[in-house]
Amino acid sequence: VRLAIIATNDFHGALEPQTPAWAEGDTIGGAATLASFIRPVEARYPGATLHLDGGDEMQGTVISNLTGGGSSIDVMNALGVDAAAIGNHEFDWGIETLQARIAQADYPFLSANIFVKATGERPSWAVPYAWLERAGLRIAVIGATTTLTPVTTLPKNVEPFEFLDI
Repeated sequence: VRLAIIATNDFHGALEPQTPAWAEGDTIGGAATLASFIRPVEARYPGATLHLDGGDEMQGTVISNLTGGGSSIDVMNALGVDAAAIGNHEFDWGIETLQARIAQADYPFLSANIFVKATGERPSWAVPYAWLERAGLRIAVIGATTTLTPVTTLPKNVEPFEFLDI
């Protein structure tokens, strides 16, 4: 059985292409460009493609920030993400916004290493893993969030949580 795994990471709301100074005039990135890489893989491996995202989908551009990341989740839904890790920047707008984006997503956000300090329990929105079926295979996908999250996002947004070594 052949299985194609598409891995994206650190999208950071890059919905539109950019022309950064270092690109010497070339336009790079954007959702349409990303789709142009994903769709041929899906076509080559119909029913046997997993699209996994490593997190940090939302924060980083004006268009994504204006919607609290909602526009990025709409695009990730359209791109067919199957599961995503909860990235450190998913906490940038606070837990309520993170929970709203998780509810908006057509895919699970995963993290096996987030716990509430006061109880030692996982928060209800921190699902540790998901089972996905492709090409007759049952595949477990486990998510993790960087242990550096308390210092790479606004500390008050994650104060109630600990991020343990996976």
